[in-house]
Order: sequence, then C-alpha cells, then structure tokens
Amino acid sequence: MGTVIIISGHGSYASGISGFVRMVAGEIKGVEYIDFSENLTVEDLQGEFQKMLKCYGGEKILFLCDIVGGTPFNEAVKCAACRIDTEVVAGGNPASILEACFMKDSLEMQELINGIIENTKNSVVQFDFEAVKESADEEMEPGNGI
Repeated sequence: MGTVIIISGHGSYASGISGFVRMVAGEIKGVEYIDFSENLTVEDLQGEFQKMLKCYGGEKILFLCDIVGGTPFNEAVKCAACRIDTEVVAGGNPASILEACFMKDSLEMQELINGIIENTKNSVVQFDFEAVKESADEEMEPGNGI
C-alpha cells in the first residue's frame, strides 16, 4: 500500500466525504473516515486517531482535515509530530480529496500533498453565464443547424 489517508473534521465532515467518495468511486482501500462529533471529547478523537495509527503500523499516513487550527487538525498534528512518514493537510475540497484517494498509491507523499493543494486551488471556479449565452447565441445563428 502507498499512503493511508485518514479524513477527519468537525461534525459529520468525514462521513459526508465518505458518502461522496463511495458514490463516485466506490470503496477505496486505505482511506479511513473519523468524525469529530459533538458527543466526542478531544481525548476520544485522539484515541480514534491512535487506533488507526496502530491498525496501519508502519504505513505512511496522510491526515486530511477540514480546517487549519481546528481540533481534528491539532490532534492530527500531535500524531504526526511523534511519528515518521505522517503528514497533515487541511482545507482540501471534495474534488482534491477524491483525486488524492485515487493517486495515494502512485505518488510520493510530498507529490500527493502538492497535488491536493494545487487541485483545491484549481477546482474552485465561478460559472460564466455570459460565455454560455454567447455560445448559445452562436449556435442559434442561421446555417449552424442540422
């Protein structure tokens, strides 16, 4: 296995990402989801992280968290500080997370992280209504039909 990805965030963030990934790509081995729900304490979350780290032993681990400075991020950083081959990224969007799940076994850790950051930046767009209208107007011109 290349890199194990542990996705965590506030509320049902991880469950939501899990549903999205499974709907689009099916079950992906080596991708885990841990919610920091209202009924968990910080210690509970750290315990869940530690269980995952034990489960995957010497594997490379990449934590993907919802926001920088949030509890899941802070607890993941604590895990990474005490373990080699463990990194933490925050702020990725669903498109970049999905891409990371696909690429985790074929890229080195830093390449994977760089891809998440770049894909997140590139996948945020504004729909251009004017361009669509102009394109539609061109298609409606005489001689452009069947």
